[in-house]
Amino acid sequence: MLALAIWLTVAPDHVYHLAVQFAHQLSDASALWVRLGRWLEEHLSMRLVRWGAVLAWLDAVTTTVEGTLLLTGKPWGEWVVTFGLALLLVPELLSLEHRPSWGRLFVLLVNGAVVVYLAARRWKALRTAKRAPVTSGP
Repeated sequence: MLALAIWLTVAPDHVYHLAVQFAHQLSDASALWVRLGRWLEEHLSMRLVRWGAVLAWLDAVTTTVEGTLLLTGKPWGEWVVTFGLALLLVPELLSLEHRPSWGRLFVLLVNGAVVVYLAARRWKALRTAKRAPVTSGP
């Protein structure tokens, strides 16, 4: 994601033109890909590329922070991951409200279950840590 963020920031015009070429190639392909190619052509813009860069940077930074916290063994690192995933449920819910479908509902339920599982796991670890007797050094 970091490489994508850098590419979108350094060469947005190149990314845009490459995406336009890709959309044209899809439109010229088999009937299966024509709809996707036309949809891409209709929705591509430099504004979209700029927002893509912002989202790619945000994802790269948060993933780096989450990974660093988890690798260093910080217990609150798992909370950061859990809250980050929980925040992603909001746009999924809005997407479901805007254009309901069984697929979107399924994705929302699965991601919600993952958030509940991670939160329950952290709560269990906290309760276990509180019950554990404190031992002094040798």
